[in-house]
Amino acid sequence: MSLWKVPDEETKDLMIEFYKRMADGKSKAEALREAKLKIKEKNPNPFYWGGFVSIANPD
Repeated sequence: MSLWKVPDEETKDLMIEFYKRMADGKSKAEALREAKLKIKEKNPNPFYWGGFVSIANPD
């Protein structure tokens, strides 16, 4: 879930990174954290990655 509207391209990139990490066996919380850090390398402005939060069980 995102707390604000994020452009589609950046959302796509973050979701690809998130699901790659989930496929590698990371918890949801760790996968989201690592995906945000990866996206932050390309787009340091938190507008593109800071609004995403996990609302499910983080395990």
